[in-house]
Amino acid sequence: MTALFFVSPSMATADPPQHTLPAGSTVVFVSDGRLDVGAKPGSSAKVHLRDDLQVDGYLVAAAGTSARITFDGQTTVNGRRVAIISLDEFLTKPGRLPVRPRVTTLDALVVGMTIEATTLAAVNDVDGRLSIQVPFPFRLSTDTPFSMYTPSPAKTAVPIGEQHRGRGPTRRPEPQASASPAAMATAMPSAAPTKIRS
Repeated sequence: MTALFFVSPSMATADPPQHTLPAGSTVVFVSDGRLDVGAKPGSSAKVHLRDDLQVDGYLVAAAGTSARITFDGQTTVNGRRVAIISLDEFLTKPGRLPVRPRVTTLDALVVGMTIEATTLAAVNDVDGRLSIQVPFPFRLSTDTPFSMYTPSPAKTAVPIGEQHRGRGPTRRPEPQASASPAAMATAMPSAAPTKIRS
């Protein structure tokens, strides 16, 4: 007797994360130091996370988790010099979470100033296990090809050794069968004896 098993599509593929803090979520940092337009590029100031970051009641990062704002240089906006800042990532329980400040230019960074940032990865909760998932740097297309579209056939380039000044590939010489030593001896003319004078 044969038993039949039916597998549903949801069973055939891995289940998606149950709950997620999606990429693009807002996190807020508070400055603990100062940066101004006259700072040296590469200088940094300490900041900390203002609020707890949680997914389904699980703590991803506690309030007070430290990070660093980096001064990348200066530029001119509306006739005034402003500082260019970056905030790449900060350490959370599941690992380093990449973030980007929503505003990348400031007149100055002072103590107590709030900096809003956007998460560049999702934090997934699967059965109480947290993980960071960085999305692809490009958007995957779900468009189906047009039914009348036929792609052109791919062409293979001619190897360099077979190209012959635009006249197409040259034919390689056919390998010759090697002759036996006896056949070679009969094919070669015998040398005339050398006379030695005394």
